[in-house]
Amino acid sequence: MSKRGSSIKSIHMISESTIFDDMCERYNVIAEQTNLIIFDMNFEDDKLYVSDNFMELTGISVCNKKNILKTLLEIKYIHPNDISHFKDFVRAYNPKQASASITFRRKNEKGEFAWIRCKKKCYFDAEGRLTRVLGTAQDVSKEMVANTLKGIEFYRGIVLPSFNRFETRTNRIRANFPDKKFAVIVLDIKRFSVINDLYGNKEGDGVLKYIGSILSSNKSSCYAYCRFYADNFAVFTEYRNDSELYDFASVLKQRMKKYPLKMEISFSIGVCRVDNADISMSALCERANLTKKSIKHDAMKTLAFYEDSLRRRTLEDSDIENEMTSALTNHQFEMYLQPKMSIPTTEVVGAEALVRWNHPEKGIISPERFINLFEKNGFIVKLDYYIWERAFLTIAGWIKENYPVIPISVNVSRIHFGNSDFVEKLIQLSERYHVPPTYIELEITESAFFDYKEDLQIKLYTLKDKGFKLSLDDFGTGYSTLNCLKDIPLDILKMDRAFLAGTGENRKEETVLEYTIALAKSLGIEVVAEGVENFNQAEFLYRSGCEIAQGHFYSPPLPVVMFEKYAGLT
Repeated sequence: MSKRGSSIKSIHMISESTIFDDMCERYNVIAEQTNLIIFDMNFEDDKLYVSDNFMELTGISVCNKKNILKTLLEIKYIHPNDISHFKDFVRAYNPKQASASITFRRKNEKGEFAWIRCKKKCYFDAEGRLTRVLGTAQDVSKEMVANTLKGIEFYRGIVLPSFNRFETRTNRIRANFPDKKFAVIVLDIKRFSVINDLYGNKEGDGVLKYIGSILSSNKSSCYAYCRFYADNFAVFTEYRNDSELYDFASVLKQRMKKYPLKMEISFSIGVCRVDNADISMSALCERANLTKKSIKHDAMKTLAFYEDSLRRRTLEDSDIENEMTSALTNHQFEMYLQPKMSIPTTEVVGAEALVRWNHPEKGIISPERFINLFEKNGFIVKLDYYIWERAFLTIAGWIKENYPVIPISVNVSRIHFGNSDFVEKLIQLSERYHVPPTYIELEITESAFFDYKEDLQIKLYTLKDKGFKLSLDDFGTGYSTLNCLKDIPLDILKMDRAFLAGTGENRKEETVLEYTIALAKSLGIEVVAEGVENFNQAEFLYRSGCEIAQGHFYSPPLPVVMFEKYAGLT
């Protein structure tokens, strides 16, 4: 059913036209004999026909003519797993492919999801404009329930073995062959959403069908596969050694190369060895899935094996997430300041605000343990704002005490650039605490540039105009660093510690560092080196043109009171 239906100004169930009356009569006869619901939308004459059994399926009264199309298209009635596929069906009105069909779930008048199979054909005029949509719909819930009992599952219109069938078969195999070695594999496609975005959900469906055909080609008596959830597949297979499991991944990748798509398809594969006969298939799949997720965003890894340490890590992550909100409320997160030093004078010329979690029972928890987790669950937005406010408060205190003001740099997670009020919050903090923006340096990462390029540029130019200093953190760890220098109004470039790894040993690395510093200075950008660990590194940086450094050679991050003493403020 096309969106063009919204152009219908009035819907007439009975037309004065004899032709339309005859057509409606024929439709009614067909509907009575086949139990099909028939709909006919004519956009040229602004007419809509729906058969009398329409309300039984949709719960929409044919008396409420004006809202029929609007209610039919409302997403809130569609099952969440079918929304994307349903939208594609609604939008499908192409003269080159006039017919389309879908099997999806829709809430009925009882509030229960019913399976509906809908087919449509679109008609167009000589100029390619949509003029008519003719289609049928029917309730196929009984058929779908029967298929589920048989172990068949439908996902986006694709027929796949269900998990129940998979579980039954694998339990039987495990019982019949107790001495064999088995593994459970859960896999999905890295960046599958990109395929849907670039080529459409239909192409995405084609990829999933192709994977299903590959997995179904194994006819071994000790093998099973199914759709685990969404676009994830589970596989149960016999193996003799780990190399055979790597071979599984290699063969899958090679066979996927035959699929006609102009992009490489790569997988995330989690493997759980079946070492304990008492562990359920559901638990084994969850462990394999957990392992798969751990490498989902690692471009260099395709396959990983489940280890108990991963499970322990997951439980620890759960504990952290359960405590993070109360920890913020109770001020367990503390701002530490790491000095930025003038290499030639060894004076403190700046500070970087870093967070530490001072847990009442566990003591100081390093940010390496929770920052990535907070990035994933979004809590980093609240934590960043909290640390920003502490930085403004600290500088406001220095101004009040007539101390020399040392600029503080704060980290800005890339997630903030997707928030509309990000810039306003920083400006409000500056005004609330009467701290000039020039005392605050905003450290962004290259990943933010790639994820939010347009929004980032607009927001950074706004902040720059307000007086904030802009710094690019971890320079050299991304892929398009020169574009960052060109497109962002930077004041400061922070050289990642990786640049210093080869100084004194590798002349090529030293040359890269020297030329990078020279390039930044020629663009009027100040350079700060991170991770300075010894005198030789500091000396080399100074000879290369870099005059500011931070690292444990000078000082680790310090509580604010200790920093003030170190910097000579108190």
